[in-house]
Amino acid sequence: MKIFVNKLRSFAFSFLFYMRHPGIMLRNLNTYKNTNFAHKNFIQSSPRISIIIVTYNAIDNIRLCLESLHRYKPMDADVIVVDNNSEDAVKNYLREAKNKGLIDQLELSSDNYYYVKGNNIGARLSRVTSKYLLLLNSDIEIKHTNWMDILLANAPQKGIISFGKTDIPVIRPDGWCFLIDRNLFMELGGLNEYYQMNWGITDLTGRAAKANYEIRSIINPADYIIHYGQQSHSFLKKGTAKFNNMDYREIVELFKKSSVQLLRV
Repeated sequence: MKIFVNKLRSFAFSFLFYMRHPGIMLRNLNTYKNTNFAHKNFIQSSPRISIIIVTYNAIDNIRLCLESLHRYKPMDADVIVVDNNSEDAVKNYLREAKNKGLIDQLELSSDNYYYVKGNNIGARLSRVTSKYLLLLNSDIEIKHTNWMDILLANAPQKGIISFGKTDIPVIRPDGWCFLIDRNLFMELGGLNEYYQMNWGITDLTGRAAKANYEIRSIINPADYIIHYGQQSHSFLKKGTAKFNNMDYREIVELFKKSSVQLLRV
């Protein structure tokens, strides 16, 4: 039901936005014309991956995320959790999860650094020998044993691939399961901490696209992994935190000379 409500909300938002900005809608459709579709293509061996999860309350989602990840985790992957000063119950659970081997590195922050800085902290904790960083939201559930094989088999040699896409105001990768070459992440200076929450992934992807790196998105993610969406945000909304936003015209400018490859796998 939650997934249906989120999709309905997204459709309504898209409709209202395009009614107000018809010129952008045409640009978005033009991007769709430049898509590639891939079939399943499994790889024999996995490169090293550091999986970074930023947590803030929503303990039931965190538990589901970590347990499903542990069930389907690739052989050569480490799990880094950066907790943004959650409630004590969450911190205690994360300590237990680390003791059980569900977490390899646990950073319990004394402050809430939000999504962007939390992921940058996790990236700095990652192994230098990791080929990729996977930025994974804490409100996901992995459903398929080959979820990581799908990402890796379709990842560009050096670039970005995600499960899911966003198409307002232009097509770009969603950020809830976001795989990026580690060296590229570091070369680009990581996520821009000015944005704190929602727009850090967009900014990073746009900078990678401007530097001519390949950007890909898998458009049927629910076959492999479920994103429940905005679970930690409900806790943030109880406070008074306000976040810096990116203007839609800035987004269009970032992606105007690039196209995101859309894959159905």
